[in-house]
Amino acid sequence: MHGSAVLLVLHISIALICLAANVRSQSSDYGPEVKAFLSYLRQEETELQFQLTHKEISRQEFSRSKNRIAVHRAAVLKFVKEKGEDIVPDYNVVASSEANQLVEDGEKVLKTAKPGDLLGAKWKFVTSDTRGEVFYVLERVSR
Repeated sequence: MHGSAVLLVLHISIALICLAANVRSQSSDYGPEVKAFLSYLRQEETELQFQLTHKEISRQEFSRSKNRIAVHRAAVLKFVKEKGEDIVPDYNVVASSEANQLVEDGEKVLKTAKPGDLLGAKWKFVTSDTRGEVFYVLERVSR
């Protein structure tokens, strides 16, 4: 039994090392703008962890913010992969319950929105992502 536990720990350690190396190599595939964005998101996650540890935010606030960051990261990296450019789009990620703050009748409008749809004069719908709750990714329209 003891040998099995050691073997399991060894396998987990190797997997974590490979994962860390993969994350580092993925990050090095990007230009300076995207690298700076990813660094910013890592700093935000570190700050969230600090706030949770020091009971400045609740577990629910921590989870929502962590999920929002994950959605933001995924949307930007998808954009970068599709465009092949070192550009970070001006995305805003909102939970479904926050949608009315940016878009009139936001919750209702976003439920039927399709990628590229203009939402008023300021926003364009990019995508939605469900991570614990529904998040919407909106791009600021420059006029």
